[in-house]
Amino acid sequence: EFRRVLFRSVTKLLADSFDYCANIFPKLTPEQLHKTYETPDGKMTGVEIILFALDHTTHHRAQTEVYLRVKNIKPTDYQF
Repeated sequence: EFRRVLFRSVTKLLADSFDYCANIFPKLTPEQLHKTYETPDGKMTGVEIILFALDHTTHHRAQTEVYLRVKNIKPTDYQF
């Protein structure tokens, strides 16, 4: 039961974070996109931060697909 509750909580948190980004990204101004921000990985522009997040998400999706295939589970088709 704990695993099921944890899975639902993590899944909801992930879905909410994707929804937040899908809502906020189109509203970013050119100034925000080109401004330099201090991050744990050094200074980056808003565009670089978004590209970093996209790359990070792609990396974890690939890891998940490998895990599912090892377990003989067909991952859902990728849609961009």
